[in-house]
Amino acid sequence: MHTGSVGKSPLSFKDLLSSLPEGSRVLDLGCGGGTFNYSQFPGLRIDAIDQSVHEKVKDFPPHARFVQGVASAIPEPDNSFDVVVVNFAYEHFPDSTKALREIDRVTRDGGRVWISMPNAGSFEDQLYRNLTAGGGHLQRPSFERFLRQAYESTSLKLLSYVELPAGFTFLGESEELRHLTWAIVDALRRTVGIDARTRSGYIFVLQKFSSFGPGFLEHMRCCSVCGSPDETVQGCVGGESAGAPWTCSICGARNTYPASLQMVHLDEVERALRLRWERYPQTCPEKLREMMEERTRWAQELEREVTAQRKHAQELQEEFDARGRWGQELDRELGKARDQVATLQQEIERLQSERELLLSSLRLYLKHLWRKHFH
Repeated sequence: MHTGSVGKSPLSFKDLLSSLPEGSRVLDLGCGGGTFNYSQFPGLRIDAIDQSVHEKVKDFPPHARFVQGVASAIPEPDNSFDVVVVNFAYEHFPDSTKALREIDRVTRDGGRVWISMPNAGSFEDQLYRNLTAGGGHLQRPSFERFLRQAYESTSLKLLSYVELPAGFTFLGESEELRHLTWAIVDALRRTVGIDARTRSGYIFVLQKFSSFGPGFLEHMRCCSVCGSPDETVQGCVGGESAGAPWTCSICGARNTYPASLQMVHLDEVERALRLRWERYPQTCPEKLREMMEERTRWAQELEREVTAQRKHAQELQEEFDARGRWGQELDRELGKARDQVATLQQEIERLQSERELLLSSLRLYLKHLWRKHFH
């Protein structure tokens, strides 16, 4: 059984599962076709849960069991699992708060929860949502929102976390889209000094401490003199009494907020993003989409031009090959002509030799006749 001690904070998935005793139970929630290689952990009892049945379920090893279900109503008893894995599934849950409470319920006291998710404010997630019409992402997770939700609703406490850079895996094997995406990333870095690859996602490792219970508290206001929070009133920032005058219980100072004060809530992170987009309009999704479409059109035109050039090069190659064959045929004919010339040359030399022999014989004969008649 997994003990309640914290121990070393795991920073890798393999370290987390490898540290479990044999027979420990692991839940892969939102498993799809399996979010990790079950065969690498034969000593663990793995339960895989998803609302739909993936075609790869039939290939799960014997120690992995598939159960059809949803995250908001996990079909398992309380305190069932030593580790719960939610590998890039959190953002797909319709009710993430209810899902976290269910994860807390089925995790044993001292058990750990591994959750990975995209950062909704990152360039990669914005691009994914715009290119895929949301892509099934029902939540807009961020570091602050997730931890607030976990601490407010569960007894899970953060042990460690990892920031993930952008991988743009949703682009698949499209070299055209990958080239355009990295061109945009490079343009953002050079023009406005923003590295769009950073903090694209998070991995959170949490541990359940049942005796602690929820661990979130939001103070409505702090003293403008000593900075101490007003512990007499708690609730949502921006409530009706948020701007009412009050006296600090620590230093006794009288606090009065301006009537026009706008108290910011964590949910207004999106507003901050939009202000950033106003400051840097070239980074807003609409502008990026326009840039992507323009680059796509340019790439398509370039592809057509490259195709035409390839076709022309192929035609030239074919013409070159045809001329090469003609040259080979001509070379063979020239070779035959050279052989004929050599044969004729030999024949001429033979005839010249015979002529010389005949002339020599004729001279001897004439000489003989001359001697015979005149001597």
